[in-house]
Order: sequence, then structure tokens, then C-alpha cells
Amino acid sequence: RLKELVGSIREASYHTQSRSQEIAGAVEQLSSGAQEMTGTLSRLTVEASTHSDTIQEINKRMVALGGAARDLANGAETATERSRQLRGIAEKSRERLREGHAQVGQMSERSDLATSRLLGFMNASRQFGEFVDLIKQFARRTNLLALNAAIEAARAGGEARGFAVLAEEIRKLANQAGEAADRAQDTTDAVLGQIETARQAIEDTRDATHNIDSVVQTMDEGFDQVTRAMGEAEGWADRVAEVSADVDSGLRSTAERLSAVAFGFTDFAAAMEELAAGMEEQNASTEEIAAAVNALNTSAWELAGLADVFVVDQQLMPEVEESRDEEGREEAEEAGEPQALHVAATG
Repeated sequence: RLKELVGSIREASYHTQSRSQEIAGAVEQLSSGAQEMTGTLSRLTVEASTHSDTIQEINKRMVALGGAARDLANGAETATERSRQLRGIAEKSRERLREGHAQVGQMSERSDLATSRLLGFMNASRQFGEFVDLIKQFARRTNLLALNAAIEAARAGGEARGFAVLAEEIRKLANQAGEAADRAQDTTDAVLGQIETARQAIEDTRDATHNIDSVVQTMDEGFDQVTRAMGEAEGWADRVAEVSADVDSGLRSTAERLSAVAFGFTDFAAAMEELAAGMEEQNASTEEIAAAVNALNTSAWELAGLADVFVVDQQLMPEVEESRDEEGREEAEEAGEPQALHVAATG
């Protein structure tokens, strides 16, 4: 029975050592995998946090961009309103300009009429001047005739005294007529000069009205272009406001989705942290298992060493001797363990 007991102890100790080594290897692999998994989970947690922060930053920028889009839409609406006001002002100004153009046209017609009348008056004045010249010539000739008559009356003596007086009166009247003709000529020349000045002023006014007419037409075309440009600007501003509103709506929707994604990353990071904590706990448990396996292996070696104290005869228990580990024997001898006690089974 001692032989069977010793054999059983040795077999159990060697079997325990073998299983302990296998368990230790498996525990080591499990611990290594747990450490790698913990590192991976830590990296995933950091990356998830980084992605969450990045998405939140993008979300902030998109919110700011949405605010800019709203400001652009408001500015476009303001620009549209101002364009409408300016177009109304331009249309009113064009109406007033057309009224002024009509008045300028009437002024031009009146200037032409006044010029025509002045030309007629100038012609009449020239004809009157010619008539005055004729009177002056007649007065000079009458004066000469009266002078000759007075001379002839003086030669005739007392009988022709009455004729001499008449000739003198005629000469005086001729002189007065000549002086009146000179004054009329001076007045006619002055009137003709003033008429010429007025005619020149009227012609200048007419030329100015013609120039104004050209300028008014150019301004009318300019107002027409401004009105069309204002209409196009209103259409563009309306389009900008519409697009800005669509962009703002899209940005808001995208921001909401990004917020949901950011929250998802945050939850994922929290889950990874919890999983990493669980892996650390599992790693600690694995280390405890490894320590227990090492203790079990040590106990198995000690039990095998104690069993080696009882050495039975080779012939009585050959199967036990064959299964003994050489390495274990050498380690026991090097450790200075006591010499095995040889006993023989008594049956």
C-alpha cells in the first residue's frame, strides 16, 4: 500500500505540475491579450473623444456659418427693399425729367418763335433805317434848295423878301428834319444792337435747350438702365435670400445630426472606458489566477519532493520509476534535499 500511495502521490504531483504549466501558459496569453485589448480600448476611447471634440468644433463652426447665412439673407432682404425704393425714386425722377424735357421743348419752340419775330423786327428796323436815310437825304437837299432860294431872293432885292423868309423857314424845317432823322437813326442803330444781342442770347438759349434735350435723352436712357439694373439687383437679392435660407436650413439640420453623432461618440467613449475598466479588472483577476497557479505549481513540486523521500524498489514499482522526471530529480539533488529512503513493499 505504501508503494501505491507513493506512486499515486508522484503521479498526481507530476500531473498537477503539467496542468499548472499549461494553465500558466494560457493565463499568460490571456493576460497578454487583455493588456492589448486594454490598450486598444484606451486608444479607441481617446480617438472617440477626439472625434467628439472635432465634431463639436465643426458643429460650432456650422452654427456660426448658419448665423452668417442668416445675416446674408437679412442683408439681401434689406438690399431688395432698398433697391425697390431706389427704383421708385429713379422712376419718379425719370417722370420729372420727362416733364422737364417737355418744358425744355416748349422753351425751345418759344425761342425759335422769338428768334423769328426778332428777325422780322430787325428787318423792319433796317427798312426804317433806310427810310430815315432817305429823310436825311431829303433834308439835306431841301436845305440846299432853301439856301439857294435865299441867295436868289437876296439878289432880287426887296421884292423877293417874302420869298427869302419862306426859304429860311424851309431851311430851318429841313435842318430840324435832318436832326430828327439823325436821332431816329441813332435810336434805330441802338435798337438794332439790342435786338442783335437779344437774338444772340435767344440763339444761345435755343442751342442750350437743344443740348439740354440731348442730355435729357441721355439721362432718360440712364434712368432706364438704372431701373433695369435695380430690377436685376432685386432678383439677385431675392435669389441670395432664398439660397441663404436654404443654406441656413441645411446647416441647422446638419448641425443637429452632428450633435447626435457627437453624443454618440461621447457615449461610445464612455462605453469604451467602462469596457477598459472591466478589462483591467479581468487582467487583475487573471494575475490572481496566475499567482494561484504558480502557488499550485510550487506546492506540486514540494509534494513531489516529499514523495521522493520514499523510494521503493525498482522491481516492485517499475511504472512509477519510469514516469519520474529527470529534471525534477536533478533539481531536488541540487536543492540539497535529503536522500531518499529506500523501502520495500511488504505485500
